[in-house]
Amino acid sequence: MRESELRVLTLLVAMLVLLAGCVPATPTVDIDREATLAAIVTQTMQALATSVTGTESTAATEEPGEVPEEAATPTTTPTPLPPETPSTPYISVSVDTNCRTGPGQVYDYVGALLVGEEAEVVGRESTGRFWYIRNPDNITSYCWVWDQYATIRGDTSMLPMLTPPPTPTPAPGSISGIVYIDGNHNGQLDATDGWISGSILELIPGGCGGTVSQTTESSSVDGSYRFTNLAPGSYCVRPSPLQQTMDPLTRMVIVDPGEDVTNVLFRYVP
Repeated sequence: MRESELRVLTLLVAMLVLLAGCVPATPTVDIDREATLAAIVTQTMQALATSVTGTESTAATEEPGEVPEEAATPTTTPTPLPPETPSTPYISVSVDTNCRTGPGQVYDYVGALLVGEEAEVVGRESTGRFWYIRNPDNITSYCWVWDQYATIRGDTSMLPMLTPPPTPTPAPGSISGIVYIDGNHNGQLDATDGWISGSILELIPGGCGGTVSQTTESSSVDGSYRFTNLAPGSYCVRPSPLQQTMDPLTRMVIVDPGEDVTNVLFRYVP
């Protein structure tokens, strides 16, 4: 019981005692006064009971100092966001594709992007036909791949536009062979065949349709000859018309960058 309720109850008891003391030794029954007194006492007791009950109910449902929760705010289901596009683009190919130091076949081969592999794309060139990627065969370096068989995953809009490196000067190639005597007429260079030294051979750039020789070379004592420092392209090699007839009369040769074409043979049939 709280202190305030105790004080009220004490005051009520005191009033009852005081009223009782005013009753004469030989009391005369005053029905109205007693009824009024009883009513006052009954009402007071009911008020106290109601107060105590309300206090206990509140104390049972609410901790001291606790603030009642506010009503929950109705929420709505958020609209799903579209799937996020990767910020870093990656490339894959449907056909194995060479990776070179520049955007084109004239550049050196340094790796390959194979079917089933993915590589990070870090740049592009102005025509949009080549991508600059992390080298699949050496992740510390980069190279260029053709877009013919490529599929890009991710956003390429922020990729830098790169200037390709200067076109490399192709490595020079060479053409070499032997002029020999086909003693057994089998069309092959055998160990028993002899050689022709001093035979003059002409080299014509552009193929055997040309007529102007670029240079001439004489076969050595073992019948060998060699044209060196040749740019990539087509060439015609033929014996000089001023000497004995050789077979064949001409040889068509294609030289790739840095390639040494060997065994370009000419024979003399006695």
